[in-house]
This record gives sequence, C-alpha cells and structure tokens, in this order.
Amino acid sequence: MRPLWRDRAPIRKGDGSMHVVALGVACATLWVTPALVEPSHTVIVLRHTTGAIASNALSGARRADGGTGITVEGLEYWAVDERKNAVLAVGTAAALRELRQIVELVDVRPKALRISARFLRTERDASGKLNTVEIGAPVVAALNNTEASISMGSDAATLTATVIARMNGDSSVTLTAQFGIRRTKNSGMYVHGTKRLRQGVASIIAWLPDPWGTDAGPSPRLGVHPETAGELAGYYLELSARAADEPR
Repeated sequence: MRPLWRDRAPIRKGDGSMHVVALGVACATLWVTPALVEPSHTVIVLRHTTGAIASNALSGARRADGGTGITVEGLEYWAVDERKNAVLAVGTAAALRELRQIVELVDVRPKALRISARFLRTERDASGKLNTVEIGAPVVAALNNTEASISMGSDAATLTATVIARMNGDSSVTLTAQFGIRRTKNSGMYVHGTKRLRQGVASIIAWLPDPWGTDAGPSPRLGVHPETAGELAGYYLELSARAADEPR
C-alpha cells in the first residue's frame, strides 16, 4: 500500500509566498479606498413661518467669524423655495439633520401685530397759518417683521406706506416705513423712516413735501423730518403698533 502523502502534488517553491503577497495587495486596496457617500436631497416644509422670513433668518445669521449665513459641514447646497414654502437642501445625512434642527429654530409662528397709521396733510391758508387735517387713519393686521402695505387716496394723489414692525425683547417695537406719494403709476416721491417706540405710542415716522402744493418749500436735509405734524407744509405718516394680544 502506497503512503497517501506520495499521491499529493509537490509544492513548488515560492507558491505560498505569491499567495500571501496577492492577499496583502488585495487587503491594502480595500483599506485605502474610501467608501463613496452619495449626497442626500431633502425638502423641509415650513409649517409656521414664511419662506421670506426663513430665508432672511438663515442667510442673515451671524457667525463666530464675523460673517453671515449658516454654515454646516457636509452641506453642499441650500435654498428657500417661497412658492413651496420650504427649504431645499443637498448634503450628507448628518448635515441635513443639523440643518433640520436649525430650521426648527426659525420655523416659529410670528407674533401678530396691529399697526395703526395716520395720514396727515399740513397746508397754509389764506392768512398764512399752517393747518393740519387728517386724511385717514387705517388700522391693519400684520405679522412680526413682515411687510404690511397701506394706501389711501388724497385728492388726485395716492399716499402709500410699506411698513415693517419688529417686536423687540424689551416689549418695544421698531417701525420702519417707506412713505410715498404719487399721482401716476410711474411717478412719485418716496422717503424712508424708522423709529423705536413703546407699544401703542404714536409718532411721526416720515414726512414729504407737497410737490403740487403752493407752499412746498425746500426739503430738510436727507434723513431729517419734522417731529410733529404741522411744522412744515406737506404730508406726514404717523405710526404706532402693538402686539395683537395686548390690551388697547
């Protein structure tokens, strides 16, 4: 009977070392090749605020380096689609989770406000005395830090005011307005004004000379307007605002 070991094929010198080298190369290749992570897409629907407010908050956020705009590692792209009222983003799963947490801080229901406006006109009578009359006193509902538009006709002109009321942490309100007067669609005069007031306190925010009046006179220097109605002939915008749930 022949020994079994004699039937085995002889092992050639070097065969084992070649197998070990090949295995080592394969392992090294697997080790240094990084796993490819495909970026994810997401749509974060805003449920309590508007796309415009969210866009301003995200792009205007102050960073530690002094810049503005959010930065999230792994976030390749983000934008606000105001038509869908949603934030669109592309990035890694971790980046999208962090972005979603940031958006949750922004997606809060804005406070409701009541903005009270008075349009006034001061004219000089035949005796030379300045008289002030109220053209109208509309009250509009608005959301915190969101534009509200007010307009009213006066003779052949139209008075307009685009107002933004921002509630502050000390219960005061900052009112910013673009006040304008026009007779035709493509011609008019506009001026900006801003004031920080206690809630419910009314103040003159902006003034415009009467371009068609007999006593228009020279305008004050840029950025200056009368503090009280009746100091100069022209049109005045008086504003006040308070939280909608505040007592009158």
